[in-house]
Amino acid sequence: MAETWQSILTEGEALLEGKLLIPHPLLPQGYGISLKLFAENPAPLELVGTVHGRSLYPFAAKGPTLSDINSSRFSRLTGGNAGGFALWFN
Repeated sequence: MAETWQSILTEGEALLEGKLLIPHPLLPQGYGISLKLFAENPAPLELVGTVHGRSLYPFAAKGPTLSDINSSRFSRLTGGNAGGFALWFN
């Protein structure tokens, strides 16, 4: 459990630094959403535009994306309630 958590924290830090991107299914291969760009230039996001990806284009960048392995590990670690876990601790 500790090893999994350390791996998740390492990827989380890389997301905040812009070294890793958040994958989005409607962006081209090799692109993702930069959390760093969003944090530097926050903007209101409309639900439909976010789901379709068009509201996220200003924050899209080319680079490596978050691994599916750690995403699923985090989900298992939090009992399938990763969003609630993140909200609770933030």
